[in-house]
Amino acid sequence: MAFRARHRKAERGEIELLRGLVTLANQLQSSLELDAIVHVIATALSETFGFREAAVYLAEPEGNTFRVHATVGEHPDYDRELFNLPVPQRIWDELFQVRYQMGVSYFLDHRQHTWTEEQLHFLPPLDLGPRREGEWMESDDLFVPLFDKQHELMGVLDLYDPIDRRLPTLDLVKSLEVFATHAAVAIENARQYQQLEAQLALRHVLLDLSAALLSTLDERELFAQIAALLKSIVDYDAMEVRLVDEETRELYCGFASDEDVEQMSSWRSPLDVGVSGWVLLHNEAQLVNDMVNDPRGALVPGTDWVTQASIIAPLNVGGKVIGVLALDRMEGKTFHDNELESAELFANLAAIAIQNARQYEQQQRTSEQLEGQLALRHRLLDLSTTLLGTLDQTTVFHEVTGMLKEMVDYDAMDIRLVEEESRELVCIYSRDEKAEQMLSFRMSLDEGVSGWVARHNQAQLVNDMLHDPRVAQVPGTEEEESQASIIVPLNVHGKVTGVLRLDRMHGRVFEDHELESAMLFANMAAIAIQNARTYEEMERQAISDGLTGLHNYRHFHDSLKAEVHRAERYGETFCLLMMDLDHFKSVNDTIGHQKGDEVLRAVSDVLLTCSRESDYLARYGGEEFTIILPRTVIDEARTLAERIRVSVAAIDIGHETVHVTMSIGVAAFPESAVDSDGVLGAADAALLLAKSHGRDRVCLYTEGQAGFAGELEGDLVAVGRRFATFIGLGEAEGAGLVTALAVHETGGAVQDEVQVILGNGGNCGARPNDVRRNAVDALVYGNERWDGSGYPEGRRGSAIPRVARAYAVCRRYEVVAHNGSTVDELREVAAKELDPAMVQRFTAMLRADQAVHN
Repeated sequence: MAFRARHRKAERGEIELLRGLVTLANQLQSSLELDAIVHVIATALSETFGFREAAVYLAEPEGNTFRVHATVGEHPDYDRELFNLPVPQRIWDELFQVRYQMGVSYFLDHRQHTWTEEQLHFLPPLDLGPRREGEWMESDDLFVPLFDKQHELMGVLDLYDPIDRRLPTLDLVKSLEVFATHAAVAIENARQYQQLEAQLALRHVLLDLSAALLSTLDERELFAQIAALLKSIVDYDAMEVRLVDEETRELYCGFASDEDVEQMSSWRSPLDVGVSGWVLLHNEAQLVNDMVNDPRGALVPGTDWVTQASIIAPLNVGGKVIGVLALDRMEGKTFHDNELESAELFANLAAIAIQNARQYEQQQRTSEQLEGQLALRHRLLDLSTTLLGTLDQTTVFHEVTGMLKEMVDYDAMDIRLVEEESRELVCIYSRDEKAEQMLSFRMSLDEGVSGWVARHNQAQLVNDMLHDPRVAQVPGTEEEESQASIIVPLNVHGKVTGVLRLDRMHGRVFEDHELESAMLFANMAAIAIQNARTYEEMERQAISDGLTGLHNYRHFHDSLKAEVHRAERYGETFCLLMMDLDHFKSVNDTIGHQKGDEVLRAVSDVLLTCSRESDYLARYGGEEFTIILPRTVIDEARTLAERIRVSVAAIDIGHETVHVTMSIGVAAFPESAVDSDGVLGAADAALLLAKSHGRDRVCLYTEGQAGFAGELEGDLVAVGRRFATFIGLGEAEGAGLVTALAVHETGGAVQDEVQVILGNGGNCGARPNDVRRNAVDALVYGNERWDGSGYPEGRRGSAIPRVARAYAVCRRYEVVAHNGSTVDELREVAAKELDPAMVQRFTAMLRADQAVHN
């Protein structure tokens, strides 16, 4: 946020908003925990905006009720009561009326609104005691909605009983709404992070459960295990496993935990009857929260229709559905979408386990095959723990290669995954003499045996690939080479994600039992590959900017420190570019934020095009970008920066009068500074210099650049620097004072590293965080008065930070000097507006300056 221009006092709402956003931003950098973020939001509403009572309501997952997640107030019993009063959506609909609207918020004025008993039940008032006419009354209430990215109501800020008892103004409401926008983004990010953590936790749970499931080979014992283990991840009232009888083409009950177990166990139904039949035929899980009214429903003989919610998932092995897993909840309880996903994942493991148990029993009846088949099952059990416990994709491929060769010998193998957008099978791993050709060959889903397997979700054993009419020749391989192949689908959630192919050459062929082994292994391999890809995607998202795909702010700082360490170790140099789009707010205001996002993506494309593969790119925040250039000197960095600047200026945003330009600051290690904070500060200072010299230009920063800080320093900053020295302020306080004065004097934006450069001229020993904190204290509390009548908190005397008292004296002196008055005016406001001792020291400094001048 930019501070006001010179000679203009910051409005109270602006200071309050700054404090709230700074608090929220700091919390976001340190935590993604929802409870912590909501607590910070509630605290900011009380401490920053001055409300004695504040509550944060968030929508429950089903979206029709809102529950308090944090409160701040002076009535603990009242706050505890709010936690037990979830507010229905209809209450907000009743209160959020146009006649109560201020901006996008709603002020319930006791003179305009009469509360109903139901509204008072969910939003009870407090006894505020006697109040004067025009003050906040106990029947007043201010609500600020929180909207998600789809502009759906995700929460409400309930603000009550302001400290100053004043009714809300439109300026205050606008400040609150800006704060609410940032708060909503923080909450939504935290919830998305929780969802990612929950997904990862679910996969770890399934990895743990797989060993227990796959180690049970007795079918009845296995069903009991399925019932017990499944209940630990998805709660249910009744569960049933229905299996396919291939001979009669019917579904029969293999296991049921239901009070009507006898009726369930004896009932057999055609494969196309009921929701279970639909799931079986379509190989697609279903969540039905109203089974009574589902037209596909079928009543089990001997039972009655009851209110029931169900999840029914296919049991899929090697692309073949062997039955369904059904979960029920009674008495009006429903299932959620995330539980459907959990049930589907579990059903995949259960299907493998059921198939294992079934085939184990079949093998017992064939003593001739028992030893080999039993060894296979035990080998699968041993391999599953290792394979499903690996989350690194490269390691998964190596494990698949080695494990599978022990079970089914092959001469070559490859793994191809489906690329949905292009409808192609893309080779991501190959163990073949022609691996280079295999990896570069992209195969359409409409060609080849692999494409046929992917489309039909059905494994194939072809011992004469040379004469199969479906075959597709890979460029660069021999056309007349004899080859036998097993190609099996990689299936996750009943969806084909790719294919696994095994080849034998020189006339060697495969046998049917090897196809079965490959199919069983491929199911585990598919889950392992999906787990690894999901994990790597979540890791990538954690360090990437969601809009541009570049690295994010947090990862940039870690990478900058690592690059400093590497350059120090090997005695190398590197350069840092800090880039900021000029007047980007006006671009958004003219063409809209959606088009503005497209511009930011276009800028990131320019950076990727202009940079080298070894360069590190990040979105620093908003419209700011940064590049680390390893093993690069400052002249080379200047050349690249100019190329970027010109390319950005050439971006066509589709508007005749609006153009995009970029200012760039360049710093070098160790020429400009010898640590990460210093290099970042130097580049940021060079960027500010580019801005101050007219924008759309490149400026360099070097340690020996004479007068660099002076170019950014005006008369008021010079006075502040002398005053800090005269009264003996510490390095951090002195740097913070002149930083705040520079922001006031130039109307610049508060940028952390720029503040340090402005505050110390490049050679201060204070830590950047200490300088920032003192600068913020000066800006926030510079409007407090010595007699306690100032704002934002009404602090009095020495309770006002010393740096803020010094800042107030310097700023008041600027007004005095501008008006042609004498320093007597400073003495007149001493002990009222200004610290009298500080005024005395300041006038003493002026006398000393005058004496030296004379």
